[in-house]
Amino acid sequence: MQSRVRDLYKRFLLVGKDYPLGLEYVRPKVKEAFFQQAQLQDDADIKVAVARGRWMVKEMIGVIQLKKYRAMNQRYTPAEMHMLLRTLHEEAQSDLAMTADDDDEEKR
Repeated sequence: MQSRVRDLYKRFLLVGKDYPLGLEYVRPKVKEAFFQQAQLQDDADIKVAVARGRWMVKEMIGVIQLKKYRAMNQRYTPAEMHMLLRTLHEEAQSDLAMTADDDDEEKR
């Protein structure tokens, strides 16, 4: 096994500890994915697979950061602010829907 591949596997497991579904979810998925790619022999194919794996690790980190942000936001933002933000979001969606309806009528 190449050191790049081994390093990628370790990264998956390290990031998997903080993943919202946990390491118990990540480990079997990663193991299965690695075994599916075990037949790769060409160095260029291995580089492509490792690059895709690194991208997946970055995506997992993004999910983890989003979870942490939402938890922190929920914990430290007052309830009144949540209600205000929800109201603003609903108003913005209704404005967008009205704008889209107006555009559709103009096209006709």
